[in-house]
Amino acid sequence: MDQSPVMKSIQAQPQSHQLRNENRSATTQHLMFSLLVVAILANGLYFWLQKSQVITSPALENYLYPVEIIPEDPVIDPPKFGLEGFYLVPQEWMITKLLKDIFVLAFIIVSVPYLRTSNLKPSKWLLVPASFGLSIAVAFFLSTWLYGVWVAIVGMRPITYLAAGMMGMWAADRRSMQLLCHYLVAVLILELLLALNEYQYGLPLFHTARLGNRVNGTFLFPSILGVFAVVVCTLAMCFSRISKILLLALTAALVYLTGSATALVLSVVMISIWAVLAVPHAWRMIVRMASLAILAVTVLTMPKLVERPDVFDALWGRIEPATDYWNHRPPVAQILFGKGLGLGSNVMNSALAQSTTIAKPTVDLFHARTDSTPLALVNQIGIVGCLLFYLMLGVAAWRDRRAAPVYVIIFLAGMTINLLELFPVNFLMGLLLCRSMLLPKDKSDSLESAQERPPNLR
Repeated sequence: MDQSPVMKSIQAQPQSHQLRNENRSATTQHLMFSLLVVAILANGLYFWLQKSQVITSPALENYLYPVEIIPEDPVIDPPKFGLEGFYLVPQEWMITKLLKDIFVLAFIIVSVPYLRTSNLKPSKWLLVPASFGLSIAVAFFLSTWLYGVWVAIVGMRPITYLAAGMMGMWAADRRSMQLLCHYLVAVLILELLLALNEYQYGLPLFHTARLGNRVNGTFLFPSILGVFAVVVCTLAMCFSRISKILLLALTAALVYLTGSATALVLSVVMISIWAVLAVPHAWRMIVRMASLAILAVTVLTMPKLVERPDVFDALWGRIEPATDYWNHRPPVAQILFGKGLGLGSNVMNSALAQSTTIAKPTVDLFHARTDSTPLALVNQIGIVGCLLFYLMLGVAAWRDRRAAPVYVIIFLAGMTINLLELFPVNFLMGLLLCRSMLLPKDKSDSLESAQERPPNLR
């Protein structure tokens, strides 16, 4: 029996409403991902313009050709921090740094209505991110109580980027991640164009015997640009159908121009993972052994590959702060729960470096090089918080096998770089955790699917 026009209209209303919601969500994603691209490029634009000599920079000139200055005796007062400690750029360029904070705030505002209408079900796995969040809260209140709210806010800022990503349930499904990858690959293309200009005309702040000028694009250091390129490449291989040749060519070019040893090792690991997944099960053990051999040769010959004889000294520079930490024999409570949020952060160290009223005890307390994610976590939220963070990454990788290669790269990159303070990797990490921990499992993302037919490797 045919349905009446009224019944057909009633049944069509939910479908029409769902279609409108999907269109609105897609438009929001395009807007937010476009703002993310602008924020990434703008964040280091002022430094790139200086390094490329588009803008005259006496500070960089003095760095390359230093003039000896006899320092005055320091004043024994606690350092004072201001907005310039956050951004380190002239006031007229402040907007280029503020854009990433504007993006994060906008993303949170957009995410709240979606969270209210989400069908998030209680799960035992939610205890892991909840416990990590509790450790952050404890460190925040500890820092506020001992050192003041400004120090706590400094430490909370990068955590906010991670938390904002974890709120993005509307932008973390497979289709949304595929769209995001297209925007991020566009960033890599733009970074490569900027890097080529920087390589040709930029000041040689970073260099090797082979590369007269290691590029850093709109990031602060060459290694950060290299790591970002590998993370984006791995993410795109997991979630998009962008040409593998294009992805590998972009990544190889940026890794070469940055001269980053970390990025080179990560590239070998990334290619090894996909090589293992691409071959039949019978061949995987052979490919694993070959990959380990290639990785070992890469590490042992690293000084010659990147033509940096001191490359292992740089590695020791990541390990030395950990030995210093233990040599100071901190109290057990501090080892377990940290010194407090913000201590040893890059923003705090930069503010201290600019302060003209620095007391040595204050420097000893606040200044600690945290060039690795584990050390930064132990320093601020203790071993307990550090273990909870990596437990969260491990559980996420186990639940979401499609994203597991990205988590492997993030884990390894964090050994030499503080990823929690690296925008936009901290935000992308939060978005991945949202997908892996909060969204229901997709049958196409099961263990068998991810192993037998990895995305973009058919």
